[in-house]
Amino acid sequence: MGIRDFWQRLVDRGGAFAQADSGSRREAQALLTGYLESHADKADQWLTTTAKNFPLTPELDAASPEIQLLVLLAVADRLCGTKDFSPRHGSSQALFNQFMRRKLPHTDASLCSLIDCAVKTSRYFMPVGALIGRVQKHVDGGEPSEELAQALRRLHVAVLSAYADAGDRRNADKIKRILLGEEEVPLLNLEDAWAKRAMQSLLKLDPKQRKPWEKLLRHAAGATQAKPSKKWSTEARKLVDDIGIAPLHAFLEECVSAVGEPGTREPNRYLGEAFDASMLHEKNADVLRGLVWCFAGEAGAPYARTIGELADRCYHKIPEIGARCTKVGNACVYAFGQMPPPHGVSELSRLRTRIKLPSIRKTIEKALQAASAKTGISTEDLEEMSTPTFGMAADGVLRVEMGEHTAELAVVAGGKTELGWLTSAGKRQKSVPKQVKDNHNDELKALRKKAKDIQKTLATIRDRLERAPIEQRVWSLDDWRKRFIDHPLAATLARRLIWNFEFDGKTTAAFSTDDGLVTCDGAILSPGGGCKVTLWHPVHASSDEVRAWRVWLEAKEITQPFKQAHREIYILTPAEEETDIYSNRFAAHILKQHQLNALAQQRGWVTGIYGGFDSENTPTISLPRWNMKAEFWLEWVDGGAEGLSDHGIALYVSTDQVRFVTPDREPVRVCDVPKIVFSEVMRDVDLFVGVSSVGNDPNWVDQGNRLGIEYWSTYAFGDLSESAKTRQDIFSRLLPKLKIAKHCELIDRFLVVKGSLRTYKIHLGSGNILMLPNDQYLCIVPARGTRGADKFYLPFEGDGMLSVILSKAFLLAEDKKIKDPQILGQINRR
Repeated sequence: MGIRDFWQRLVDRGGAFAQADSGSRREAQALLTGYLESHADKADQWLTTTAKNFPLTPELDAASPEIQLLVLLAVADRLCGTKDFSPRHGSSQALFNQFMRRKLPHTDASLCSLIDCAVKTSRYFMPVGALIGRVQKHVDGGEPSEELAQALRRLHVAVLSAYADAGDRRNADKIKRILLGEEEVPLLNLEDAWAKRAMQSLLKLDPKQRKPWEKLLRHAAGATQAKPSKKWSTEARKLVDDIGIAPLHAFLEECVSAVGEPGTREPNRYLGEAFDASMLHEKNADVLRGLVWCFAGEAGAPYARTIGELADRCYHKIPEIGARCTKVGNACVYAFGQMPPPHGVSELSRLRTRIKLPSIRKTIEKALQAASAKTGISTEDLEEMSTPTFGMAADGVLRVEMGEHTAELAVVAGGKTELGWLTSAGKRQKSVPKQVKDNHNDELKALRKKAKDIQKTLATIRDRLERAPIEQRVWSLDDWRKRFIDHPLAATLARRLIWNFEFDGKTTAAFSTDDGLVTCDGAILSPGGGCKVTLWHPVHASSDEVRAWRVWLEAKEITQPFKQAHREIYILTPAEEETDIYSNRFAAHILKQHQLNALAQQRGWVTGIYGGFDSENTPTISLPRWNMKAEFWLEWVDGGAEGLSDHGIALYVSTDQVRFVTPDREPVRVCDVPKIVFSEVMRDVDLFVGVSSVGNDPNWVDQGNRLGIEYWSTYAFGDLSESAKTRQDIFSRLLPKLKIAKHCELIDRFLVVKGSLRTYKIHLGSGNILMLPNDQYLCIVPARGTRGADKFYLPFEGDGMLSVILSKAFLLAEDKKIKDPQILGQINRR
């Protein structure tokens, strides 16, 4: 259609444009024609329809609002009916977007014309949300005219097509609010479990009491942006004041307890969208985000733990989908950033340890950095200073009186907590007293919840301490005592670690005991002024010192919270000096990809997914203190259908080089990598291989899996890794203390166990078993959560394979007592 025909058609159609006087129409025609001609040579930019790429002509920008409105109506008609992308639409779409953001003198007729165009046009070319926003401002809380209401109903039908997505459903809800009025639109979509529980709670109130709650929820529904505006926050504070922050917290706490429970909503079968019944409806998610924003600031700080629990539930990763509700989780992070230390920082620190998705971790990191900039304190110091005590006494025990009994919550092995009870007569018992169950049930629930929070915080502190050497953390003696040794919770970990004390020109390693700082030879250390404290690491110690500390810890039966004295050390080999810029030490292994990714993310690596598609997903860890990164190169194993999931994701990957690079990915020579960096990175990679290798799977052969069968046979009983050598060293001193000592012997790579029926060889690396005399394979799959090491002392926590090997040894030493028919069948088969 020619441009003249277009203008004539526009007049013939009637409506707002035709109602304008001829002079105004001619002016609008000239301005639009000039604008389109000025961008006629920009067909290559039609996919980026921004104001920067398609600026207004000076004449059009200076035109009166009335003329600009006519231009908007004309360009809307020009786009009307567009369904497919085309270079000729770029400038028109850019102009439409710019003018929809301007405050123009809209009338019912102009809005009806725009709505009719939107109904016939793909939403990619006409932003329906902006149009609805203009209608809302035009109506200004009142009722729309009958003409406008009819147009809105047509738009509502068009928006809720079979292919409506979350944004469309939100727009449809806004239209409904204009047509029916705020009071008539349901506050929440009851398909979500938390929304149903929230409404049940509100309906218990009488109408007068319910009114301020309804006002707050309607205001919270307007939380559609990433962050609240100043106007939104001001109104929210007024509404919260009418209710009270404590009652609001109680309401939110009840809602949070239901987030993650499956709802009744069903997926859109036309869109084929990823779906899980526990996901939040977009409308409800906006309300929940708004409620969270109400706790941003000093008033919400005491309730940070509830917001943290919500963040955990919303950031929870749903397989093959991602986080349950990222925008509500991000709202929690925003709220933490607005709280004064230590409340928000403590939760951010805990979240950073727990959350594995890279994009979410970046959001949390930014919030921590912002808090650091605001206080002028480094992120690391701020996190340590914000560690909560949970009301624990100096001995690391939380005591709560409940009637005639006192609950005692203490930290025990493995970062767990244990609840015990003390009667008024001083008698101790493990079970919950009946009087407490009957009369103090709410307090008991709160205490158990606090126990879980303590365990999460312990994990955060442990991970922070384990990273301290590679992050070069240094403390003054006073800060060290305050943050670790005298902190009732952190001390449960710090008092089981070895520390370096630098003063008077030398550095000495010591252990904090009730008698003071003690060295491995029993001497008492008295640090002088200006003492600097660091966490001891064996890479900087002699082999004699490492051995002395191991013997000292084992003699006193001290279990360290992670491997420190028994930590594996990785030094540069001649082969690595030869390859110069990479290491092949861990090449040619076959790993389970999903297990690898979970473990790598837990250790702070950023990973992606390999599969039957083009991707660059090399696992990488940033080492900002050293201005470098480490990369673990992988390739996906093409095993046909046997090696791919239903979504085309590789189940297995093969390992290749480990490289160190600068932030710009320039290679770093391995001989130039600091010893502690090289050792810790290689230890991580060894851990990845040791845990996720298919060679560890006792069912691999029995399942008939032919993929990598030669590799499995080699790895399952091959040479020991550094971590397996550590187990070998521990067993050499541990075996004589075990009740099965007479049945056991260390021979080469195996723990040999002599049972009554047969003799067994348990590999110290994989935990797989061979039976003598013919090296027949014995498949024993340990039950989930097997903890064979709980019954006796081990020098450190965290080595699951060590526990598995011990549990198998105890089982096989008394093989006559085995009842499992599958295990007996293998043993008796000759």
